[in-house]
Amino acid sequence: CPPCIAEIPHLNNIRSKLSKDFEILAVDVGPRAGGLNTKEELESFIKEHKVSFPVVSGEVAKELFAVVNELNTSGSIPFMVLFNKQGQYVRYYVGMKPEEMLFNDISATIKMK
Repeated sequence: CPPCIAEIPHLNNIRSKLSKDFEILAVDVGPRAGGLNTKEELESFIKEHKVSFPVVSGEVAKELFAVVNELNTSGSIPFMVLFNKQGQYVRYYVGMKPEEMLFNDISATIKMK
């Protein structure tokens, strides 16, 4: 979706600034019509949009999406979930968010003990 694509440069920037303390993991939810993207389609998307963070797809993506799906009952995307270093849920975001806001939230989460 266009908002998801628009978020990629912001996420790339945040990842490069916080790489030693933070990781982004994208979950491919497949096409809107349902089903899964092929490996070739996903690789083409990653290359075209210069995605610099890991992307999971297939059954792994379905499992991850199922875990956080109750937070996003509308199915809106982009949908981002922030976890701390201990793997505990911190918050979620629905829709496009400003890079500065995401950076500040992530930085604060990294500093949390």
